[in-house]
Amino acid sequence: MRARPLLIVALSAALLAGCGKDSDSLDRPVIGLRGGQEEAAQGLGFPSFATKNTTRIGGADAIADAAGVARAVYPAATADTRPDAVTLVDQRDWRIALAASVLMARPLRAPILFTDGRRLPPASEAALKALGPRG
Repeated sequence: MRARPLLIVALSAALLAGCGKDSDSLDRPVIGLRGGQEEAAQGLGFPSFATKNTTRIGGADAIADAAGVARAVYPAATADTRPDAVTLVDQRDWRIALAASVLMARPLRAPILFTDGRRLPPASEAALKALGPRG
């Protein structure tokens, strides 16, 4: 008769161990949409994963990533949280993007948004409107 309570405890423990999160639903960064898609402009700047030292803003390409970072750094809720300027960079030329990256430092602190040649993708356009640069 002593074995029956142990069996019940063992089965209960096994059932409880199976409840909860499975390995596929752990908290992970979520990858967003491409910057050329209209839906990518929605909710930019909301970090999908954050730790003490890092914040993950996941887009599916550089356009969405840059727009999300610009919105996270500059929430633009007040005039003081708007950037003075924004740098527009053609996404097809990494050398220009590298040269423009220094403009994010003081004194200018201009976030980078990517273009697709002469066209402004929806994610960059939405971020530019939301940022409302002062200069």
